[in-house]
Amino acid sequence: MRKTLFTDAPIRRRKIASLTLLSIMVPISLLAGFRITGLIQEPYTEVITTDDVVWTHERPPLKHLNAGGGYEFDTMVKNFYGNDDIAVELIVHVYYYWENHDCWTFGIRDQVDFRVYVNVSMGQMSDSRIMVKYCPKDGNAIVWVHNDPFFLIAENASVTDIEQIGTDATEAYAAARALSSSYRLFTWNDWLFSDENLEDHTLEITLEMTYRDGIANRKIVLPIVLEMPV
Repeated sequence: MRKTLFTDAPIRRRKIASLTLLSIMVPISLLAGFRITGLIQEPYTEVITTDDVVWTHERPPLKHLNAGGGYEFDTMVKNFYGNDDIAVELIVHVYYYWENHDCWTFGIRDQVDFRVYVNVSMGQMSDSRIMVKYCPKDGNAIVWVHNDPFFLIAENASVTDIEQIGTDATEAYAAARALSSSYRLFTWNDWLFSDENLEDHTLEITLEMTYRDGIANRKIVLPIVLEMPV
């Protein structure tokens, strides 16, 4: 009488096939998750950079300073990009100049008080982020970005990172992520000089705004340059 022998070979083959499929699916799912959470940044398919907007003003001579050693600029410098789906604006309010001002931990320095406003409006909600970069171009100047709640304000956005001190070797920056299709960021900043009115100074302020339009990642770059020759 013939006996029927039972074997688990088909079961093992199914297990191997299942494990192989799982080993493929898990890395793919992790990769997708990393992209969603921002751990892996997908490349930008389009980068739009506007022309520099340049503001130039000579360093105020002593005879033009008021009794408190100050000089009011009160000038708005603007750069803008817009299309049917998005509008992005960078405004630098160059407000005031102080000669030999007490700049707290930085000691006595000449100081330019300026504020930065970022306004973003999109047709629909997107994974949008902004970063404002502050880059002094000479060794006798630094930028100080304040992080006090009165001086750093995000509306419909969340501040994600900040580097307060910028030099000619390391840039300062403030970064935020959108919580709505329209959002804003405000920073209050100081541009500080350590020379004795002998050197020209240049500061590059750049807004980088990224978003996904449903097809690809896109970046918009808006630069503003402040120049203060002696």
